[in-house]
Parts: sequence; C-alpha cells; structure tokens
Amino acid sequence: MPVGTVNWIEEGMLGSTIRAVSSPVQETAEIPGFEFGLTNHFFHGLHPLGWIRSLRVYLDEAEIPANAITLVIRDQPIPVTLVPQISDIYWQPLETVTIRVEGGQPPATGAHVLTCSLAVSTFIFTPEIDRADLYPATELRLTREVLLADDARIGA
Repeated sequence: MPVGTVNWIEEGMLGSTIRAVSSPVQETAEIPGFEFGLTNHFFHGLHPLGWIRSLRVYLDEAEIPANAITLVIRDQPIPVTLVPQISDIYWQPLETVTIRVEGGQPPATGAHVLTCSLAVSTFIFTPEIDRADLYPATELRLTREVLLADDARIGA
C-alpha cells in the first residue's frame, strides 16, 4: 500500500485460531459460541474505543448479528453495539482484545474463514469521539483462515 493510505499494519491483527465457548447466562442456561483475538496494530493508538464506529464479524461469509458480539478488553465485556459510545476506555497499542460471539452452535472443528470489519473514524482529536458521525469513517477489513481445534473448547 502507498504511504499515507492506511493507519494500521494488518499482519497479525486477527488471531489464527477461534475457540468454542459457553458463557453462563443464568444458573441453568448456557449460550454456545466462539471467540478470537484482535490485536491493536494502529499507528496511533491513543483513541478511545468509540473511535471504532462499527465492528462486524463474518464466519464462512455469514454475517454475525451485532447483538451477538461482545468486545472484551481487560476482562471487561462490552456489547459491540455500545462500543461507539465509549469515550473513557482506550485500546492500547499491541493490546489484544477478545471478540466473543454468543448464540447458535459453536463452529465445527477444522478450518473456517473469519472476517472482522472495523469502521474507524477519521476524527483525530483523541479526547473526543465523533458521536454524531460527522466525520467519514474508513474501513479496515481483516480476513484469514482460522482453525478450531478439538482441544480449543473452553468454559464447557
């Protein structure tokens, strides 16, 4: 890519494996799903989470509903639908967050195509976020083949 056209290094941002998870919802119920890591490789990491205007996940080209996706940063789960509102939590450079997808069946063991799409604001004044979406966003779309191994199940 030509210099100045992107603000991130794609290589290594998206984890190479997904793990099946079961998250307790009530004492008797669990919601199966999966999770993967996403590492901050943005050149300028001093932005609040709200700098991310949207985050979408696709598994084997099927889009996951936004209400089923949670971003977990420093053990703090945040529904992805609320991420654009967060102005006081900063995703630090080289920090890995967990993207958790809940609901439905965990993916089958083996290889899958995982895509994570982030729309990030071009508003660069870091103490603020563009709550009204007055500034355009640029899209970062990461796609890679990932594996779900038999022993990658957690929380079950």
